[in-house]
Amino acid sequence: MDMVNAVYRKVTDGATEQELNQSLAQLKRHTETHFAEEEAFMTRIGFPDVDMHVKEHNQFLTRLRSLDGRAGKDKDAAVMDLMGLLGSWWESHIRDQDAKVAAFAKSNKKKAA
Repeated sequence: MDMVNAVYRKVTDGATEQELNQSLAQLKRHTETHFAEEEAFMTRIGFPDVDMHVKEHNQFLTRLRSLDGRAGKDKDAAVMDLMGLLGSWWESHIRDQDAKVAAFAKSNKKKAA
């Protein structure tokens, strides 16, 4: 969330197009790394819905990548899209899908270690 807040601050503080695009690029890199680690973990513990989970990750990344270059052209719309994307991600994925992974990992502690 720190990176998300940093992007939002850039927008509200009137950052340049280059600064916004750098912040979005950093957010994308962090997200890609996080997803790769999470997917490897799910595979290692034998999480049964890993394919569906990866599909959701890919859909999120596609939407995040669609913001490339838009921050400087229409900052307000890009920020609204980003905040909408993150809000829906929190509601639909983190609270539900990631919670399922955590519960599965907890019930299969030997594999998760």
